[in-house]
Amino acid sequence: MPTILRMAIAPAAAVEAGALEVRAEILKTESRLLWRWGLALAGLLAGVLVAARLATQALTLPIARLSAGTRLLSEDLAYRLAEQGGDELGDLARALNRMAEQLGLSRHQAVEAAKRAGEEREQAARAREIAVLQERNRLAREIHDTLAQGLAGMVLQLEAAEDAMAEGEGEMARSRVLRARQLARESLREARRSVWNLRLRLPEAGLAAALDALAARLQAEGIAVNRHLADVELDPRVAEAVYRVAQEAVANVLRHSRAAHVEIRLEAEGPGLELVVRDDGMGFEPADQEPGPGGGFGLWAMRERVEGVGGQLRVTSSPGAGTEVRAWVPLEGGDGGGTGDKGADRG
Repeated sequence: MPTILRMAIAPAAAVEAGALEVRAEILKTESRLLWRWGLALAGLLAGVLVAARLATQALTLPIARLSAGTRLLSEDLAYRLAEQGGDELGDLARALNRMAEQLGLSRHQAVEAAKRAGEEREQAARAREIAVLQERNRLAREIHDTLAQGLAGMVLQLEAAEDAMAEGEGEMARSRVLRARQLARESLREARRSVWNLRLRLPEAGLAAALDALAARLQAEGIAVNRHLADVELDPRVAEAVYRVAQEAVANVLRHSRAAHVEIRLEAEGPGLELVVRDDGMGFEPADQEPGPGGGFGLWAMRERVEGVGGQLRVTSSPGAGTEVRAWVPLEGGDGGGTGDKGADRG
């Protein structure tokens, strides 16, 4: 190749080589910049992810704690949630704590109410049991005082009649048999009266109707009755007590008094009601009928019934002057704190 041509080509090659070197250097610079930008972006993305995770944990951890505390709260109302922060979660925790407090108070009140109801049921059951025992004792004493004594008297009369017949005293034997027959009739009458007392209940029509039935019972036995019966609404316990007192008083008239006239009054008296049963019979000595287990059982039972509803009982009598039974009871059911006079009073 000619020298001139080589000299012309040499600078062009040098320029081209320089350009290639410059281009290579530019590429290297661009690669380094891209690498650095990539690292920067990766770091930024990692930071964003870490920040997002921390933010998520900051939100989910209180929610998880609140959820776990809510489960504990549902099992134990005395447990309280942590009320941290013034945000919505803190407000929710405070609201749940107030709800748990109200629920705990309601549950305590319900338990106390159930306990009181159980105690009241037990008291009512004991009261019914006591009433049943008292009624059994009354019936036992009545059977002993009437039927048992009547049967014992019949046995004695029949044994005496047997002895009289063995000794050939026919008239004496006949009188003993007649006396035994009379005792048998009296015992039968007492048995029927006892059955009637057991079956008789306070009518649904009210206390006045029940007392009217007692008056009719006296009239059926040939006793004149003057009655004045007010129709008053009463607590069922009070009405039952008054009725039983009147029933016992009428039974005493039929059994002991030999009265020809009886007065039965039922009328309002102040804040209560007064029952009066008065007869013109043979009366009795009050000292011989002191209420109590060893005395007049009927008077004792009447007094217990009246005082059991917060009332008072007064019995006035004397031999040959008849008997008056006066019972005052409150119009509303009493608390059993009656202060009736103890015992009967002489007229």
